[in-house]
Amino acid sequence: MATVQWRPEVNALTTPQSYTVRFIPRNILGYDELAAEMARDKTIMWQLVNGNQVTLENAFSYRLSFNARLNGPDDPLPPVEDMRRVKVSASRTFVKETARDVRLERLPEEEKLPVISSAEDTVLSLSNVLNPDVGILTGSATAAYMTVTGGSVAADETLRIQAALDPADSRLHLSLLDMKENGASGDAVTVAANGNYTLPGFAGSAVSSLNITVSNYAGLAELIRSGYAGWLADVLVVKL
Repeated sequence: MATVQWRPEVNALTTPQSYTVRFIPRNILGYDELAAEMARDKTIMWQLVNGNQVTLENAFSYRLSFNARLNGPDDPLPPVEDMRRVKVSASRTFVKETARDVRLERLPEEEKLPVISSAEDTVLSLSNVLNPDVGILTGSATAAYMTVTGGSVAADETLRIQAALDPADSRLHLSLLDMKENGASGDAVTVAANGNYTLPGFAGSAVSSLNITVSNYAGLAELIRSGYAGWLADVLVVKL
C-alpha cells in the first residue's frame, strides 16, 4: 500500500503564523483510468487510501484533506484519525445543469402514526375489551381482532369508536364519535370481512381519519353479538 503524501503550507489567515496540512495526490484519475482500476477491484476508496485523487469531468472530484493546524513546518502531526477528511465536490457544470433541470413537486404533510395510549369499554368499563397492547376491539383474545395502522391526526384527542352489528346480514358498521351523547360522528364504514378500512373523522375533530385492519372479523362480530347485544362504543385516547 502506498503512503499518502502531504506538505506543510503557510496559513496566511492566522496570527501568529501557522501551517496547514496540504494533501498532495500521487495521481489524478479520470473516467478511463478509474474504469481500468475498477476492473482490478481498485475502487475509489482504494485510490484515496493509496494517496490518489479521482476527478470525473463535469461530475465529481474525490480527494483526501486534513483538518490540522501546525505551529511550525516541522511540528509532529496529530493522530491521522483525528485530522483525516474525505472531500467530495461537484463540478460547476454538474451544479449548473442540475439546477437548470430540477423540477419541484410539493408533497402533503407527512401523516404521523397515531398511538392508542389507552382504551376502555363505555358500557361495562372493561379496560381489556380493547386490549390496546394487542389490538382494539379484541377483548381478552391473545391475537388482535382489529388494529390501528395509521391515520391523519393533527393533535392529541380522546374520542370513541363505535361498532354496531346489523342483525339482518351480520355486517358491522364502524364509525368515530366525539365524547358527547348524541354528539358529532363520522360516516359509518361497513365491514363484512377481514381487510383494511379507513374511518373518517367528524366535524371539529383533530383526527381526520383512522386506518384500521380487521384481522378476525368473525371473532369481532361474535364479541359484539354475545357480549354487548349488538352495539359497542369504546373510548380511544389518540396521541401523536
